[in-house]
Amino acid sequence: MRRAVAGLAVRPGYVLSDGFRVPGLPMPSLPVIGGDAAAACIAAASVLAKVSRDRVMVALDADHPGYGFAEHKGYSTPAHSRALARLGPCPQHRYSFINVRRVASGSNTAEVADGQPDPRDGTAQTGEGRWSKSSHPATMRATGRAQGT
Repeated sequence: MRRAVAGLAVRPGYVLSDGFRVPGLPMPSLPVIGGDAAAACIAAASVLAKVSRDRVMVALDADHPGYGFAEHKGYSTPAHSRALARLGPCPQHRYSFINVRRVASGSNTAEVADGQPDPRDGTAQTGEGRWSKSSHPATMRATGRAQGT
């Protein structure tokens, strides 16, 4: 996000982000939990990001056949996990995801996410070491669903 803001032709006076604080921004910012439902600019940015990512994944499918990037768009589906186990990670795989690290280290043959991607934003539902929006600790605190509240 910092790189995206830094690359803008016009410097914004304020930045809204969808649920997460972005440290290091050179201007004031506000993380908005459920921002795509609360702010039209966040919703528009979310749609643009998804469309851009999907286009990148289709192009990657041509460069890295066999992974099925054009079909699953990078989400951790059973088919993607099988291809990852069969072919190993390509340079575009994110080693920050536990299933990719496990396959790369040879300690796991196919790690599949616990659930399907969240259709609102594509966040994998905890199976890749990421939080779904509804189970993220910040969301839990904001909605009073955190442990002990």
